[in-house]
Amino acid sequence: EHFSITTLDYDNNQPQETIQTHHYTNGLLTSQGGGYDYSNYFYDSQRNLIAMNYGDDTNNYLYLRFVTVSPTVSYTEILTLPYDNPATQISRRIILEFDANNNVIEAGDDSNFDGVMDAVNQFTYDGNGNLVHAQGFSGVSYDYEYASVVNNFSVIEDNTYGKKERRLISANYYAEIGSTPAFHSRNILQSNFEGAEYDVLSNGLFKREYREFFSGFANSITTTTFFFE
Repeated sequence: EHFSITTLDYDNNQPQETIQTHHYTNGLLTSQGGGYDYSNYFYDSQRNLIAMNYGDDTNNYLYLRFVTVSPTVSYTEILTLPYDNPATQISRRIILEFDANNNVIEAGDDSNFDGVMDAVNQFTYDGNGNLVHAQGFSGVSYDYEYASVVNNFSVIEDNTYGKKERRLISANYYAEIGSTPAFHSRNILQSNFEGAEYDVLSNGLFKREYREFFSGFANSITTTTFFFE
């Protein structure tokens, strides 16, 4: 079981193809790779994601472990070695609290590993699961508005990893309020929508996105096309 995402970038009018292939076992994502990086995913007997190993061709590695504390609270732990290596140690722990729809509503670091967030970032959502307000522990806050067009990339990634699992993997976006996690939302940000043209299907997904980029040196055009069966 697998699927692939093919990306074509044009350099001097020549297409440069990058393929990301995702492999599944019994309906669970177990590996993905292509281009210059790869990830492997590990599960317990209850089909819960418990770890991820990431690497790339420049010898950068990231080892994550995921701990379920309760149905609504989980830890994402950055490790020094793969989770099943007896010598591994925790270098960072992020605590995430979820609502009933697997949206992150609170997040923060646990620097002394006592199971309590050092400082709490809070998140508010609309009825479609779009992040509309992020409140940082320092007082900084962000508000977001969305178009009616569905963010195809977000829907595909929620279905690829699992909604909760995707947020566990990206826990740092919730712990670091400046790295706003609005890209996890179901709909396209209004600011992004206004800079492009979309061919939208009746279900809200877009079939084609056309975007022009302007700079002082040259202009470029990016067209993203999805094919649905």
